[in-house]
Amino acid sequence: LTSLRRLTLHRVSGDWPQQQLAPYSALTASSNLQELWIDDCGLQCAVCHLFPAGRQLPHLLNFRALYRKRGPPALDSEDVMSLVRCCPALTDVNLPAARGASLAPLTSLTALT
Repeated sequence: LTSLRRLTLHRVSGDWPQQQLAPYSALTASSNLQELWIDDCGLQCAVCHLFPAGRQLPHLLNFRALYRKRGPPALDSEDVMSLVRCCPALTDVNLPAARGASLAPLTSLTALT
């Protein structure tokens, strides 16, 4: 899926593996990805693996992670930093942050509105 430009996961049910998280990076394998929406899928624990160190998604403009029913928000400071390092062109972000998580790295996204 190296040409993938938009990926939406909406209420994908089932048990997401919690111990082997590295395979989640396949969801962001396309450097052409422009939109990534994760809606109520239980992927909170995998955010740093969706945006691993060294990966660049220069075209990703929109990232939304909404968790309504599948557990508490769990994007911590490290997850936010991983997102910012990987996706410097983001213009729109919607994410739940864990209590105490720093959102300061988002200020380096100059296109963010």
